[in-house]
Formats: sequence, structure tokens, C-alpha cells
Amino acid sequence: MVEPRGDGSYDVRLNERVELRKVGDDTWRFEKIESDKDDDKGLFKKLADRGSKYFAENTVEVLKFGQQIISAVARGIFTLFMTLMLGAYMMLTHERIIGFFRELLQPDSQPAFDRLLRRLDRGLAGVVRGQLLICLVNGVLSAIGFWLFDLKYWPLMSLLAAVGSLIPIFGSIISTIPAVAIGLTQGVGTAVGVLVWVVGIHQIEANFLNPKIIGDAAKIHPVLVVFSLLVGEHFFQIKGALFAVPCLSIVQTIFLHFRETTMGLRDPTATGHPELMAPPTDRPPPGEIPPGVNRS
Repeated sequence: MVEPRGDGSYDVRLNERVELRKVGDDTWRFEKIESDKDDDKGLFKKLADRGSKYFAENTVEVLKFGQQIISAVARGIFTLFMTLMLGAYMMLTHERIIGFFRELLQPDSQPAFDRLLRRLDRGLAGVVRGQLLICLVNGVLSAIGFWLFDLKYWPLMSLLAAVGSLIPIFGSIISTIPAVAIGLTQGVGTAVGVLVWVVGIHQIEANFLNPKIIGDAAKIHPVLVVFSLLVGEHFFQIKGALFAVPCLSIVQTIFLHFRETTMGLRDPTATGHPELMAPPTDRPPPGEIPPGVNRS
């Protein structure tokens, strides 16, 4: 745009970004300055050129890395498919499978085997139901608190808190870190409020939910729960921590059942469950060596 001034000169306004360069004694030239979009195109071109150069220089390593990724994905899909197929088969034929193992025992040992299965089912069902209920309560309470504090991405953080509750104690602590970190980006008050709310939820979970659900249903002492989590995480990382409590329930059930059938000591976890109590004929009198045990 050219606009005349009052003194006879002109204002020249250009829509493009230009630079005035002298090309002669009395000659000047306007040259366009590259825009940000052009700079971005140049940056992307440079990145593409560097990527192509790196691929050309490290073709073998790149192909090996790609092969590892494809192998890992294929192995994961195969494992998932086989696990689902095996689980479906066991659910449809569990009565035949249990019957097969039951027939391997002597007739007088089959009632004890039935009681062991009922105890295993009671312990594992208590652990699974308890953890799922804790996840639900934790997720709902976290969603309410995060919404009240107007935390960013609060639905995602609530879901993360619920899933983290699958791992007792440690999962709740780990799921708290991203929520507090996002709260810090909004302000110290928001972060402190979120932290106090989460600590309150964990107190309710530790003092009411875990003792009531896991303690009453699975009959596992809290110290044993923490110990199993430490051992599982140490040897098998996240998977070990996830399956630590169910495995502990199985081990405890087998130990108490073995103690009852061989030593005649009452199973303390069977109190209030008559179907899990051994009949008097199954228990040797105190001090008497059970049948089938080598007296030497």
C-alpha cells in the first residue's frame, strides 16, 4: 500500500516480510524474508535428511530393532490368544479337570481334597473381590476429589488411581505421583489439596477396607501382605507385585490344610465356615501319629 504524506513523500506498506538490500551505488532491492512456515518446512526437511542419513549409516541396527519390535508384538498377541483360549477351556471343563485330579487320590483322602479346593476358592475369591471393590471405591472417591479441586485430566487420573489400587499399598502410592505433579502445574494449593485428599482415601483404605475385606475374607495378616509384595516386586517387578497376594493366599491355604490333615491342628481361618471344618474321623487325636506316617 502506498499512501502520500503531506510533505510530498510516500509511505510504502508491504504485506510480506521483506529486507532492503543495496545492490549498487544508487540501487536497492527488496528481498522476501522466509516466514515461520518456510522455516518449519526447512526444519522438517533437515530432520528427514538426518533420519535418512542415520538409517543409511545404521541400516543393520535399525533392521534389528524393527525385528525385535515385531517379534515382541507377535509374541504378546500369541501369548494373549493362548491365555484366553486356555482360560476359556478351563472354565468350560473345570468340573472334569477337578474330577480327574480327585480320582487320583484314595477314596478316604477325597473329602480332604474337596475341603482344600473349597478353602482355595474362598481365599482367592476373597482377595479378588476385595481388590476389585477397593479399586471401585478408590476410583470413585478420587474422581470426586479431583473434580472438586478442578484438577486437569481428572477422569484419567481417577482411572489411574483405580487401576493402581490393584496392587495393595504400593500401587496407590505410585498412582498419586502424577496427580500431585499435575496439581503443581496449576498451583501449590491445588497440589496440596489433591495430596491431602488422596492421603485421606488411603487412610480409609488402609484402616477400613483392607483389614475388613482381605482380613475377613482371605484371613491374611497385613505384615504377610507387605512381605509378599516386597518379594514379588523384587523377583518379578510389577507382575510379581500384582499376583503376590493371590499367591500368598494359595500358599497359606495349602500350609494350613496340610497342618490340619497331618497334625490334627484346627485351621483358624475355617472359623464360622462349617463346610471347611474337617470331620472328627479325619483328625488324629492330639499326640497320636497319623495313619500312613512312618513311625520311625
